[in-house]
Amino acid sequence: MSLSHSARAARLEVDGITVEVVRKRVKHVNLKVYPPDGQVRVSAPLRMSDRLVADAVRERIGWIHRHRARFAAVPLPDRLEYLSGETVSVLGTPHTLWFAVHAPEAGRVRLDSTDAADLPGVRVAPPQLTLLVPAHAGVAERRKALEARLRQIAKQRFTEEAERWSLTMGVQAPTVLVRRMRSRWGTCHVRAGKVYLNLALITRPQECL
Repeated sequence: MSLSHSARAARLEVDGITVEVVRKRVKHVNLKVYPPDGQVRVSAPLRMSDRLVADAVRERIGWIHRHRARFAAVPLPDRLEYLSGETVSVLGTPHTLWFAVHAPEAGRVRLDSTDAADLPGVRVAPPQLTLLVPAHAGVAERRKALEARLRQIAKQRFTEEAERWSLTMGVQAPTVLVRRMRSRWGTCHVRAGKVYLNLALITRPQECL
């Protein structure tokens, strides 16, 4: 076991796993494994020794390996350059990005589908995700436009899914909010009647939602 210190955290090598250790005013060890590469992070009490932290990690070594294997089995999406013609998955369905400065319906952003399916011998193209952007928009503006559109789709689809399950479970439908989350897919606040879901779910297959 080796230890290297930084201004905010330390790193432990535990049985070949690099663990980031952050000491806080907490009573217990809290261990998390983050996608996509299985980074392990531990929050530990201020006075807990490195050896005790390492022992706590070893107790959950099987759990860590299982989560890492699960992350490794999920193919990573291609890194986007935010250009027309690239592909984005929306609930498991590939969509072709199209960045447009002008559109027939001024000021509207729409989700278009091809109508070529009824033509014999015609290869059906993926549906298009058409986004309006300012002239000469850079990567940051295009990324912002895509995220806004994905949030719009996510809000609608997530709400529909929550309402469907609310009927099945016989409970009142919650308010669904979309958030960016690093370490979880969602949270449920029962008393407030709210469900927060990770925006990244919109790029995963419907079964994940």
